[in-house]
Amino acid sequence: MPAAPKAGREARVLCLAGAQTTAMVSLVAAEHGLELVTATTCSEAVELAQCNGPWCAVVAALGTRRGVDLLFDRGSDRSSLISTAKGLSQQPLVAVFSHTACGHGNFAQACYKAGADAVVCSASELRELVVLVEARSALLAQPHPSSGSTAKVNDDEVTRKYQMLQDYPLLRRRLIRDHALEFALGMQRPMVQKSKKRTASLQAML
Repeated sequence: MPAAPKAGREARVLCLAGAQTTAMVSLVAAEHGLELVTATTCSEAVELAQCNGPWCAVVAALGTRRGVDLLFDRGSDRSSLISTAKGLSQQPLVAVFSHTACGHGNFAQACYKAGADAVVCSASELRELVVLVEARSALLAQPHPSSGSTAKVNDDEVTRKYQMLQDYPLLRRRLIRDHALEFALGMQRPMVQKSKKRTASLQAML
């Protein structure tokens, strides 16, 4: 496994979750030398994301209390925290930690549609994401094969027409993530295979 990022301002993880999940994220962060910053409400997490970055990752649970910790506070597949994180100049990896989303495809799909990069429900998957943070950064820095520009998805472009299905922002983000996962972990890992299966399902729906 590659070395964890050096401790410092950029090696920080923002977590919005209950006590049990926060404890697990804290353990994984400590194992890899990452500073953990916690929030108990969506509004607090949004404020931290805006003012206390940069962040290497944002981890959030789905939450249960509307107006307090509910992740999808703008609708069934819209989240102010995820939108804020993805609007930062240095975009962190966004992971939703949820047994519900892992076990139900419609919940997982809502997370990805909102902009999440991963849906996880175990400490081992969180550890794999530490590897993904570095691999994803390296991959996104490579020129796009067809345009020569950085392979970066602009979520604000969802309303325009695309000549190729692979250029659709949501699918493009999933394909980039799958490539980075396979690069970092190998194609035989269950997390890689599960991610590719979800991407294929999404592509079939478009």
